[in-house]
Amino acid sequence: MKNRRIYLVSAGIALMLMFVIGAGLDHAKAFQQGPPMRGGQGGPPMHGGPGGPPHGPGGEMAGPPDFVFRLLNLTDQQKEQIKAFHEKAMADSKQYFDQLKPIHESLHALTESASFDEGAARNLINNENVLNTELNLIRLKTENATYNVLTAEQKAKLAELRKNMESHKPRQGPRPSR
Repeated sequence: MKNRRIYLVSAGIALMLMFVIGAGLDHAKAFQQGPPMRGGQGGPPMHGGPGGPPHGPGGEMAGPPDFVFRLLNLTDQQKEQIKAFHEKAMADSKQYFDQLKPIHESLHALTESASFDEGAARNLINNENVLNTELNLIRLKTENATYNVLTAEQKAKLAELRKNMESHKPRQGPRPSR
């Protein structure tokens, strides 16, 4: 029973990776462009959060791992469609990641300057948020296209795995003292 629970939690996490990280828009490239300046909404992800550390060579992941395909019992045609969605998303995202790099470098320079220029910081953060909005739209379109390739049975299995994963999330808040 315990092994089954571990398997289901792992499977759920893998599926979330498929739709979040596997979309290829996981902001992992932001880490290639320098350390994150800040976390939270609209900024580059911090380690352990959505996007997480880079996956594979170059920090990119062209699509979900094969074991996710097996969990949902995807056909070869579905696999090819999903991979094509992810490849297109990566190509569409490149221009935004390229524009984010100098912004991250400038934010980094602001943190190390002798004085802090709040106006410049706000301008850079606003520009970063515009680019991240575009990246999120590409990610969401890719997730939607991926989801709509699934059959009703596969969508039901995915919903079950997500529900199971949700029920096994660690609770938020302070940890009890030992």
